[in-house]
Amino acid sequence: MVNGDFSGNLKSLMEEYDRRIAGAEREVERLRQLRNAAALLLENETGKPILKPTAERPYAGMTTIQAVESALRKNGNRPMHASELTKALIDGGWHTNASNPQLTIVGALVMGSNPTPSARSLRISRL
Repeated sequence: MVNGDFSGNLKSLMEEYDRRIAGAEREVERLRQLRNAAALLLENETGKPILKPTAERPYAGMTTIQAVESALRKNGNRPMHASELTKALIDGGWHTNASNPQLTIVGALVMGSNPTPSARSLRISRL
């Protein structure tokens, strides 16, 4: 294959993927609107508030370290202050029973980056 043909094929493939992604994003948005309308009807019918969809709570059910890693990846691995991380995690559905969630995050990061001998024996990796 000539180099120009290969590049052209890749470009057309990327354009096709972009079209498909755009179509999928439109479909997701349409489904999100339908879900919100159904939730509103259900709230009116039952009088009970409906939880946000899982897509709006990406950190729900995650451990602190999992949620932090996901938030950092989502933000392109750019440095984030603990208060910024705390807000992002709580807004994303992460939950802790601690009175100071920011301290929980900082503690988890410290423990994750300097594992104890018992954590090392379990092969818990560094952040």
